[in-house]
Amino acid sequence: MSEPQSLTVAFLRTHPIEAARVLDAASIDELTDLLVSIPARVAGPVLAEMQPRTAAAVVVALPVEHAADLLERIGQQPSVVLLRHVEEPRRTRLIEALPTATALATRLLLGYPDDSVGACVNPNVVVVLATQSVGDVLERVRNLDVPVQEVFIVDDSRQLLGWARLDALLRTAESGPIGGLLLSATAVLTANMPLAGALEHPGWEFASRLPVVERGERLVGVLTRDALVRAVARANRGANSDPLSETLAGVLVSGYWQSVAGMIESLTVVLPRVEPIGDYSNER
Repeated sequence: MSEPQSLTVAFLRTHPIEAARVLDAASIDELTDLLVSIPARVAGPVLAEMQPRTAAAVVVALPVEHAADLLERIGQQPSVVLLRHVEEPRRTRLIEALPTATALATRLLLGYPDDSVGACVNPNVVVVLATQSVGDVLERVRNLDVPVQEVFIVDDSRQLLGWARLDALLRTAESGPIGGLLLSATAVLTANMPLAGALEHPGWEFASRLPVVERGERLVGVLTRDALVRAVARANRGANSDPLSETLAGVLVSGYWQSVAGMIESLTVVLPRVEPIGDYSNER
């Protein structure tokens, strides 16, 4: 890879937000050529920060398997926001190409308005019945390939009863019911709550992640404050294309990135295509 090509990839990798703002102005053909020529681990974060309509147009232009790979890379919440701008039947084909669990979660989140908490929730949480033994729950957690901080306890109708810390489970006899470790969920978000309203929820004063419930107090998943802030920021960028222009710092930043934009635009048009590093399907 030539030095200019390496600089392009390095810029995209280290400054995904700024790169996304620059690339939002490029043509779909240019964007497609660029994103297919770099590893998914670099392209994914940039795609996640682009305007949803632009990112959706890129996904539509890509082969289904390639697009689904990127959707899985960018994360559950950003991919749902993007898919809202993809028309049928392409949307269904993309969802079907995702892993089964991801596809089910994606369909669930697409059922909520795009400016609601439900659209941004992470449904991939450990949910157990109060009658299950601590040993059974620990065995389930051990078989997961993702870190777990807590498990959520529900009844037969999936109504949220509370939660239990993983470290508490590890200190308890495995034969006992997990319901004995139940902690009340003192603060919850509702799935239909507007994003802006969720930011003001008092629960954030003592927690960085809150459970989300829908009608009947049924558990949907969990939402972190960081994910909520990112979702609100994406919505604000969509509503205001130049949020920095009113401040002196904004003028300076805009001027700097305008010069960078010229470099990136030149690279996407003039430079020879960057060859994929190895087999794309194996590059993560």
